[in-house]
This record gives sequence, structure tokens and C-alpha cells, in this order.
Amino acid sequence: MQPSPARSAQVIVPPYRSIGLGVGTALIACAVGAIVLMLSIDPRVSPVARVSAGTAGLALVVALLVGARALMSYRGGLFVDPHGARLGIGLMSPARTWWLPMDSIRGISSTHVVRDGDATFTAALELSCGAALVLAETSEREVADEVTRLVADQTGLPEISPAPPSSGPPSGEQRVAIRRGAALQPLVASFGLASALLGGVLLTVAESSPILAILFAPGLALLGLVLLLAALAKRIGHEELTHRGGLWTHRWRILGRALLTRTVAAPHPRWRFRAEPVRGVCLELVTPDGTLVIGSGATPASRDSIEALLEIARAYSAPSPDAS
Repeated sequence: MQPSPARSAQVIVPPYRSIGLGVGTALIACAVGAIVLMLSIDPRVSPVARVSAGTAGLALVVALLVGARALMSYRGGLFVDPHGARLGIGLMSPARTWWLPMDSIRGISSTHVVRDGDATFTAALELSCGAALVLAETSEREVADEVTRLVADQTGLPEISPAPPSSGPPSGEQRVAIRRGAALQPLVASFGLASALLGGVLLTVAESSPILAILFAPGLALLGLVLLLAALAKRIGHEELTHRGGLWTHRWRILGRALLTRTVAAPHPRWRFRAEPVRGVCLELVTPDGTLVIGSGATPASRDSIEALLEIARAYSAPSPDAS
């Protein structure tokens, strides 16, 4: 029986989970744990090797169990709560459902865009803040139209045209820091730690097994370092979005230093939200020069929650006082 995120909620699109993959991942974790246990009690293995292998193995087991739990948990789904007058977007668990008041939704739209000869069809909720929340994006028109009709029939939302691009958005700077409660944070941190430790253990056996160390140690250590840095940046850093005269600059700022800066030109930007069951919610600034992704991993439980992203869309969707 599938859990409902609210007693009065009606399911439009049911949540799902991956039992087979989750059980398989858990069995792999058990096998790794058994190997680690055998090494730790083997008298032929030196104490240093026992500690190294045990630490790296334990980290890997924890990472695999975190992944198994995520796979076996219900995620995704679309719900409508008629009594609470709200629409629910399922994320990584029923407890992390993003509830939108119905009066914050103007309607639902179905659009198509042709780029380089390829057509993309999109079904999206048009929000009162001026942004669109993508429900489906596909190369098949029938899929997007079916999603549009299904949501319109179940919620009573009207089918409308997409909002026009922002006209004369005001200059300014907005800041967002997702940090605690970000989607994928435990998984990224645990696999980063496990990879870094495994790479370090393999480096210690370079004399006895040089080929093994050369082939796997650098890659695992580098992967672990990248994942740990990504988790750390999310935890202690913040993002800045600056608009000046049609130029938009997005940067990460960590410990006072600006990193990963990107600037695009967009006098009339489009804003849209993406809500992924595993990766959480992000805000996208769509421009002719590409797409800026802001606040990825936001959830209702994160430090700066999805509401902070809605505030950014509201701030920049409003025309400036001197806009013609």
C-alpha cells in the first residue's frame, strides 16, 4: 500500500520506489561487510591493514546502505489536497512533499520548442510568481498533452498560455544557501568518504600490488575528493545571482571567495522550476546563452527552502519602475 503524504490528499500520479535495486544494493553492502569482517579477524593480516581495510570497508557499507534506503523509499508523485486547497509535488520521500497553494498557480500550459531540428514538448504549471514548474519534458507531444489534461481534470486548473518572458527585470543581487537538508547530501558525502578512503588504502599497497594501485587508487581518491568538496561547498557556501543591465552573473561564494562564476546575457529572461524526486528542486534562468541553475537540491526541509527560490523568481519577474 502506497503512503499518502496527507490524509485528505488525492493521488494524481502515484509515488514509486525501486525495491529490486534497493535489495540488490543492500545485499552488496552485506557482502562487503562480510569481507571486511573476515579481514579484521584474519591473523595473517597486519594490524595496520586491518584498520585501513576496516575503516574504508565500513565507510563503503554505510554509503551502500544509504543508497539502498533511498532506493526503497517512496519518492515522486503528484497529489491534490482539495480540503487544503493545495497541490503536492513529491520529492525524495512523502515527508519532503512540496505543497503549493492552489491560489499560487495560474494554470497549466503545454508548449513546444524546436532547436536544431529537435522538438521538445513541455507540460508545466504556470505560477503567479512568473515562473513555470516543469511537470514533464519529452520529445513526444502525446505525453506532454496527456500530463496537461490529467492535471487539469484532477485539479480544475485552466489550460493557459505560458507567461511571457520577464520585461525589464530590476537590477540587484539575490543570495541563497541551501545547506542543511539539501537533497542527496548524505549520499554524496558518504560515497565521497568511502571513495577517498578506498583510494588511500590502495595507495598503501603500491609496493606489493603496483598495478592495482596505479589503476584504481588515483581515480577513487580523486572521485572521493570531488564528492566531499561538493558536499562541503553545499554545506558552508552560498550562491549569488546578480543582475545588471541585462547581464546575469551566478557565482558560488565559499569562505568569502567567489568560485565558479558564470555570466550570461538575457534582457528578457524566462524562469522555471524543476522538481526531481531524488535531486530536489532547483530554479533555472533560461537565456539564449544557456541556462543558469540556482539553488539545486532545495527541499521543504532545507535551510534555505524552496520558498527562497520562489522569492528570487518574484523579485526578478517584477518589472522595474522605469521599465517601458
